[in-house]
Amino acid sequence: MNKSNYDFLKTGFNNVQETLSEEEEKKNITTLVCCFAKNALHTAAMYVSHSSRNIVVVEDIKKSLMLEVFIFINRPNLADSLKEIKDILFCTNEDGDEDGDDEDDDDDDEDGYLGDIENNTNNTNNEDNQIMENDLSQHLINNTQITDDTPNEYSNSECGCVLCNNLNTIKQKWANWEPENNLQMLLKTHIDNI
Repeated sequence: MNKSNYDFLKTGFNNVQETLSEEEEKKNITTLVCCFAKNALHTAAMYVSHSSRNIVVVEDIKKSLMLEVFIFINRPNLADSLKEIKDILFCTNEDGDEDGDDEDDDDDDEDGYLGDIENNTNNTNNEDNQIMENDLSQHLINNTQITDDTPNEYSNSECGCVLCNNLNTIKQKWANWEPENNLQMLLKTHIDNI
């Protein structure tokens, strides 16, 4: 799959369907943005936890959005995550029909997050990562705040894990990165303006 060509995202999970209604396109774009943001916010919260801080600041979110630009389309469960988010947002059933059920799905992220970044997706690591993420998610819900106030002085995480190493160096990669298509240019422009 050509990672710089986003045409595969256009159809909303069905590559056979050629044209979509304007309403369906809006739903698909909303779904993509929500999934992208969810992943970035999750990354920011994990980074803060690894940094022994308890407040997510704008800098954490910005760096996480930068990282997400590079890893979003490589996530092994992307199609499933997009379908899940679309079902939640637009209350659709398994057939894609609206069912009017407002039931929320409170399941935590099941993507094996750290394994995704390392491209290490064997079952043992995914199970271990899921347990760690569930525990971390509960800790973050109870102990983390999101604010634009900078507590004391911002500093990078001193943790040596893959996630923290990637976020600690993302600004250098971002500064040297040249977008290859309109979507990437749009993302770069808006993230730069944060």
